[in-house]
Amino acid sequence: MPPSKRKAADAAKRLASAAKLLGIDLSSINIPTPEQGLQAQYRRQLEAESVLFYVETRGAGFTDRECKECGLPFSSTHLAVAYCGDVCRQRALDKLGITWNPYGKSDTERWDGRIPKVIPPNALEAAKKVIENAD
Repeated sequence: MPPSKRKAADAAKRLASAAKLLGIDLSSINIPTPEQGLQAQYRRQLEAESVLFYVETRGAGFTDRECKECGLPFSSTHLAVAYCGDVCRQRALDKLGITWNPYGKSDTERWDGRIPKVIPPNALEAAKKVIENAD
């Protein structure tokens, strides 16, 4: 681990220890980790383009929603979006016992080493048949 990340990790541990002693729940405090590199640049561009597109189209094609985690209003062009941002997605997953760090540079960093596996429909059907026949 690079020295700068090691220092940050040590500081985070000290903060967590102090908060625990003081009875402060840090999970309710949003301390975003800055994204870096091309991923951060792309996300910033996409956010700005989305706002411009919303204004230019007067919201046409967007659906206003209420975030399932924080309850704040947001708008999206995707029907399956239920959370206003990564912080709320992270909190919702955490409540399910799933660790997800949206700022991780790799799948392993984002999913705390436990990357979700996806079985496509046809393979799932075949796997279930194998399991049924094994019983």
